[in-house]
Order: sequence, then C-alpha cells, then structure tokens
Amino acid sequence: MSDERYEIRGKIGQGGVGAVYRAFDRNLNREVAIKRVLTEEGFDAQNSEDEAVKSLLKEATALSSVQHPHIVTVYDAGVDEDGPYVVMELLSGRTIDEMVERGTMTWLDFREVAYQTQEALIAAQELDIVHRDIKPTNVMVTWLPSGKFQVKLVDFGLAKFSAKPSLQTIDHADAVFGSIHFMAPEQFERVPLDKRTDMYSLGCVYYFCLTGGFPFDGETAPQVMASHLNNTYTPLKELRPDIPDWACQWVEWHLERQPDDRPKDARESFERFRSFDQPNEPVVSHVKAVPAASLLSQAGIPKTGPVPEHVVAASPSAPVEVKAEVPRVKLNTGPVVPSAETSAVKLVAPTAPVAEVVAAPVEPVVAAGPAGSTGVGGGIPEPPTERAVAIPQTGMRSTAAKATIATLLGMAVIIVGVLFVNHLGKRKETQMIQSLIDQAADATVTSIPMDGEEVDLLLGVVRSPGFDKDKDAVFQTLTVGEATDGTDIDRRVAEFAARETLPEEVRVKLFRVLDYRKGPTAMPVLVRFLEEASEERALVAAVSAARHHLNDMDIAVIFNLISFSESDEVRGAAERAVRGYAQAQRSTSQLSRDLAKAYEAAKNPTAQKVYLRLLGVTGGSVAEEAVKSALESEDETVVVSAYTALQNWPDDSMFELHFERMKGERKTFLRTQAFDSVLGYLVQSEEIPPKKAVDLWKDLAGEAGNDREKKELITALARRGQKWAVPIVQGFLEGESDDISFLAERALESLSKK
Repeated sequence: MSDERYEIRGKIGQGGVGAVYRAFDRNLNREVAIKRVLTEEGFDAQNSEDEAVKSLLKEATALSSVQHPHIVTVYDAGVDEDGPYVVMELLSGRTIDEMVERGTMTWLDFREVAYQTQEALIAAQELDIVHRDIKPTNVMVTWLPSGKFQVKLVDFGLAKFSAKPSLQTIDHADAVFGSIHFMAPEQFERVPLDKRTDMYSLGCVYYFCLTGGFPFDGETAPQVMASHLNNTYTPLKELRPDIPDWACQWVEWHLERQPDDRPKDARESFERFRSFDQPNEPVVSHVKAVPAASLLSQAGIPKTGPVPEHVVAASPSAPVEVKAEVPRVKLNTGPVVPSAETSAVKLVAPTAPVAEVVAAPVEPVVAAGPAGSTGVGGGIPEPPTERAVAIPQTGMRSTAAKATIATLLGMAVIIVGVLFVNHLGKRKETQMIQSLIDQAADATVTSIPMDGEEVDLLLGVVRSPGFDKDKDAVFQTLTVGEATDGTDIDRRVAEFAARETLPEEVRVKLFRVLDYRKGPTAMPVLVRFLEEASEERALVAAVSAARHHLNDMDIAVIFNLISFSESDEVRGAAERAVRGYAQAQRSTSQLSRDLAKAYEAAKNPTAQKVYLRLLGVTGGSVAEEAVKSALESEDETVVVSAYTALQNWPDDSMFELHFERMKGERKTFLRTQAFDSVLGYLVQSEEIPPKKAVDLWKDLAGEAGNDREKKELITALARRGQKWAVPIVQGFLEGESDDISFLAERALESLSKK
C-alpha cells in the first residue's frame, strides 16, 4: 500500500483475524476504511499462502463483483510489506448492535431492515457468495439526507465463492470464525456450508433486532453451541406480541435446526415476506385476524354467502368485487326450471362454495288404465310437456296429479327448510369462530371466554386439510382460551393432539399451545403419548409441555426417553425437563439415587453422559462418587460430561476439586472444557458469598493461559456488570496482545455505564 496515497488516521475496530482503520485517500480526496489481516508473527512473502490472507483477498474479489446499494463498496486491494489489505468505503452510521443498545426495533423499522438485508443477500447469492459471518456488527445503518435510513451488509472477510458447499474456515486457535451467537449449527459441526447457513445467521440477527437478546444463548461458548444444536429458544411472539404473528413465524423459519427446513436462499425468504406483508395493516395483535369464513370453508363448513366454484377469491388484504351467480329454486305446478339472478359479492378471504341445490325435472306419476279410456285411472294420458307436470284435459285436475304435486311441494318445503336451518347453523358457527379470532387479535386480551362447542369448532378447523394458511390464528385463540362452562380446555386439546390423525406439524403446534398454557390436567394424556408415540418433533414438543408438572411417577417416563430414544433432539428435551424438575425440588436425594441407578443401568453411552450431567444438578454424595469416577475415565467425552456436571453443581462443595482438575489438565481439548465449566459455574452460581466469589474470579483470571480463555473471561466479567470486576479486567490492559487489550478496553467502557 502506497504511503503517499493512504494516510492512516486511527483504528476503528478489531476482530478475530482483522483490524479496520480509518484512512484518507489523498488521490481521490476522500475518507476510506482499510482492513488488514492480523498475523501472529508478522508478515513476509512466505506467508502469502496463509488462509487468512487468502480469505481477505477473496473478500475483495467477492465484493468488487457485487455493486449494490446495500453492500459495502470495495475500492482497492493488495499486499505490501505489512501484509494484505482491502480499501473500502467508510460508512458513517451505527451497527445493528449499537442501535439495539438504545432499544429494540419498531415493527416499521424492522420491515425496512428485513427488506434491505434480504435484497443485499439476493445480490450476493446470485454470484454464489456465502457471507458466513452475518451478525449485528456486520450490518451497518446509515442515514440519508431525506431522513430515511439505509442498511449495508459489511465484512465479507469470511465469504467464499460457493457454487458448491464449502467447509467452515478455521482460525489460528483452531476455533471457528464468526460470532458464536449467530452461527448456524452446521458451522460447529464442520460440515459443508451453503446459502442456508447465511439465512440462519440472518434469522438470529432479526431475533436480536426485535428482542435485544440472542435466540441461542449461554454463559460459555459450549453452552451457546449446545443451545444452537438443541434448537431451543423462546418463541418470538412471547417477547414481542405487537409483531404480526406471520412475521414471528417468518423469523423462526430461518432458525430451523436442519438446513432443509429453512429458506433455501434469500430470494425465497424475500418473496415469502413480501407475500404476507401489507404496509397498511395495523400492527396491534398477537395474530393477524383471519376471516372465519376462510377457516370454516377449509374445515368443510359452508360460509355465510353462496359463492360458486368458479369465483376466485382475492388476497385477504385486497377485496375484489366479483359477480356471483346465486341459484334459485322455483317451485310451481308448471315447468320447474332453475333460474339465476346475479348479485355483487365482496370477497375478503378465500371461501369454499356452498353446494348448489337445484330442483330436478319432475316426471308425472299417473296410474295406467284400460286402453282407450279417459279420465282418472283410465286411458292413455297425453304426453306431458317436458319439465312440466301432466294435467289431464278433462276440465278438472286429476286427483293423482294433485296428490303428486302436493307431495312434491311438501318435500321441497322440507328440503328448503332443512337447508335453511343448516345454513343458519353454519352461519352461527362462522360468527362464533370469527368472534373468537377477533378477540385473539387484540394484543391487550389475555384470556378469551369460550365454551366446549367453541373449543370443538376450533379443533375442527385445525384438523381440516389445507389449513396451513390460517393455522396460527386458531392456535393463538386456543392458547388464551378460558372455559365458561366447565370444559377442561387443556385436557381436550391434549386428547385431540395425542389421539387424532394429524400432520405432525399440527400436532407439534397443539403441544406448544399446551406448553404455553401450562395446565396440569393435560399431564395424563401427555404422559401416555410419551409412552407410546414415535414422531420425533411431536415427542420433543410433548416433553416440553409436560415438564411444567412432572412428579416422581412421571419422571420414569422421561428416563425411558433418555435411555432408549434414538433421537438426540428427544433426548435433549428429556434432559432439559429433568434438569428443570431437579431445580424445582426442595430435596433431590431420591432423584440423585434414581439418576445414579439409571446411569449404571444405561447401555447407551450417550444416555450415560446425560445421566452424569444431570447428577451434577442434584449434587450430594451419590453424585459426587459418580462424577469422581467419571473424571478418571479414558473416554474424553465422559470426562467432558463430568466437567459439565461440576459446572451444574448446586453448591460450592466441589469447586476446589473442579478448579484443581482444570489446572492439572494437559490435553488442550480437556483443558478448554475444564476452563469453560469453571467459568460457567462462577457465572451461574448464586450460592457463593460475594466476597468469596470475587476471590474465585481473580484466581481464574490468574489461570487464564491463552487468548481464548482471556476473551471468555473478559466477556463474562463485562456481562456481570459489577464494579468489583473493573480491577480484574484492568489486569488485561498491559502486557497482552492487541486483541486482548482492545477487548478489555471495550469491557471497561461497558462496565463504566453500569
């Protein structure tokens, strides 16, 4: 880089493998940003093949290929005696994390962020670029002269041209690049990455924008990784009930554990968002109100207005006036001919047609008489006119014809009466459903009165095919339902979810309704389902719903899932349920004994490790014996589970052993796990007196032996937000790498604001 051209004016920031500087381009008389790779031992020509160097140069190539208003512009790139560099536009604004520090985004602001970030990724993905490091600090917000803001995606330092899936880059410490809170599960698993990886990270950013928190969190890196891998997060609508329900579902679509369940790329995500988004729609509810006619038609219940099949319904947000032919039935003693009258009908939502009832042509019923005779019962009557009732031409009506006409009229009256009554009944049901959904659409409503009939109507809609479009409105309504006639809503929903033939996705949603309601009467049905079912996702949801009211008898069912399930997701849900149960108990001695027995009896190594970790939650002498034995195992994964158990210990009786084992670990992998578990214990422990806790933090700081451990410790201290943490953090300002001292400075700034 020519010293004559670029004047460095200060450091802007620093990441895992790069530092960014503010500079002035003398040739073009403008300020620019210059990014350099950080190297551990300086740079020379032989280092030109270093992975970080190649990554940075690849960034320049990638970005120079993408000219887009929502992606940072690259001006120049090269390599000099100090290493490789990239010159790009200097953005004046704030990053997303700086914005969220001041408060979470409104719906209208979030809409703009969603549109602009998706447009940026569409442009990048058309060139097969995978960003691989999407996080709030890599999304900049700048303000235009008009007062509007513009979003720009920056730092493609980890980006690669990836027409084929590629593996995650590894940094100097053999740890994955990128912010761990926004990384997709496959980035931890070292499997090929593609566009869906960026969609997951972007979903995490969206969640952060709306809540100010991470969807997948933990006090240590392993805890955060486990949260990602287990796909456990608080539903967005619980934290932001003012956001349209479809938007919450859209964000969570990006957070799916399996890449195949996410948007395949930004274009698909963008189109889905645009198809639901209505700029003029009021944002006041948990769910967008859905006309009940649409729901009931899908459930096989006719709507209130007769509309024939050929009428196509418009979007719910854009009413379209159409001409609907309404069939009429004309009854008389002459020809019975269906007539059609035309009327204008406003369609607000797609509806199913009411079956048309048209009187069929009436054939006369005349008794045969002797040949040639005339009159009643005799002769050959004159051929009737088509579609008409035959009338003998004798100057008087035939008695048989009168009887036939009277019978037909009576039948017609009965049919019309039945249809009319049925129509009124369906109309009433439609109105009932619409009323319930309208109430659920009000964000201020926390409960909706309903009786058993209304509960059954809602469940009937759930069961119907083609229900996907409007399902969230019904689920939300069931979630806040409160019985007015003694109906046990929790039990009825549980029985319906467990016993009916349903798509697994619907069953999962119903169990989530129960999870939200937390009603104890659903427990017997949930336990029976857990004993008998095999659907993986439904089992996970059922365990989550059951965890609120587990007892000593039910816990055996959860143990069976841990011991015998072949699904890591089911086993993980069961582990979380037992952990919550243990933490809620006043005495865990019996549970500890039961866990120890299950640990010894388990044949599955994975199950054994789960029981070992859970023993740490209960503590006590039985758990202590099991954990000490596991620490001596030759199987490193068993030792890691033992460290996790020590991290979860309910008191400080095992801390000295825990700390000494960490100090004595010589294997890098086990040392990392031991350090993280000690740090995790200090972070989450509420049993240690404050003065003693400070001393333990100081001891751990003195044992932090590499940059990774120091980063974890500094970050944890900053999150504690306590004044006593300041002198500990200050100890990392001198004699450390630029990376560590820079992080310590940021931590002290954060602590000064507490």
